[in-house]
Amino acid sequence: MVAISAVAEQMSLILDDEYVAGLWKNDMIRGLLWWSMQGGYLKPRRLEGKDYVAPSWSWASLEHGAVLTLLSRTLDQGVLVCGDMITPGFIDCDYTGVEEMPLNASSDIEILSVQCRTRESPFGQVQSGTIRMKGYICEVSWIFSGEDDSLLGLTCLRMARYISNQEERADYLDGSEDTRRFGKCICLALLPTEFRENEYRRVGLAEIDYWRWEEEDKQEILLI
Repeated sequence: MVAISAVAEQMSLILDDEYVAGLWKNDMIRGLLWWSMQGGYLKPRRLEGKDYVAPSWSWASLEHGAVLTLLSRTLDQGVLVCGDMITPGFIDCDYTGVEEMPLNASSDIEILSVQCRTRESPFGQVQSGTIRMKGYICEVSWIFSGEDDSLLGLTCLRMARYISNQEERADYLDGSEDTRRFGKCICLALLPTEFRENEYRRVGLAEIDYWRWEEEDKQEILLI
């Protein structure tokens, strides 16, 4: 984080935004949707102690590797219109008519507070960082392909509907509420820290069929 502090400080003036552990406070929802280009498992840094560098929700929490983030001009409507998450490139998508999409970002996720403590400059070394969020949660199982097919339980926090190409956009705009439930949604994949109740660390992104969600009450969590 220290290596890019000067650049971050200049960008903060240009954007008129608050820099928090590599992300921008006014674009926090989209900023959280990064993933590693390497794929597979990458060792995260420690969440405490002398080796701490950044909170799990920041791309700086990875020890190495490059990251990508989703591009979208429709997140304010609660629907991400962007490229394919699976491939490195982005699929061209006609954005005409996105204002017809009725969802609102606050209907999926609410960011209640963002706290980032640094040693000296807000653009320098990070000591701790938390995000208090409120949204829809579901429990899923992730199967590691291999000899033993290991199983890992994850908590997924729904961020937004996900539309990756023209065909999906047309289906969404033309379909009924029932057919729209066959779309996708993008989520933060989380694991409990086991330090405090409802406290989690980010371990990746997840793409889940929208129909698998049951509209229960939103839950408040703390992401560290």
